Amino acid sequence: MIYYSHVNEDNHAEKAIMDRSRYDSLFAIAGSGERVISLMAHPHLENIHSIDLNKEALYLLELKLAALSALEVPEYLEFTGYTDGKNCRASLFREFRNQLTEECKYYWDNHIDYIDRGV
Repeated sequence: MIYYSHVNEDNHAEKAIMDRSRYDSLFAIAGSGERVISLMAHPHLENIHSIDLNKEALYLLELKLAALSALEVPEYLEFTGYTDGKNCRASLFREFRNQLTEECKYYWDNHIDYIDRGV
């Protein structure tokens, strides 16, 4: 079950620690994926290991990363449900579906209604 899919996760503490210590690797809870995605931009970070007891959170992070790599920013915001748009979210999903692992692809194929509502 996905408990939350998009929240304003505050990552100021993690960024401040990384700035002071210049870590190149990070372990992060997947959650909604937003914290992990925002930390990816840190200039010293080379590796992020995302963990979560909720497997669906890992699928959500994988979905968002694939969407970010395949879609333009306005389409990504539309896909996640942050903005309304003209595109069908399931249609946008089909554009990058094959970038997902088989397990993740199977999950989202069987929960396309989540995608239709905006993840």
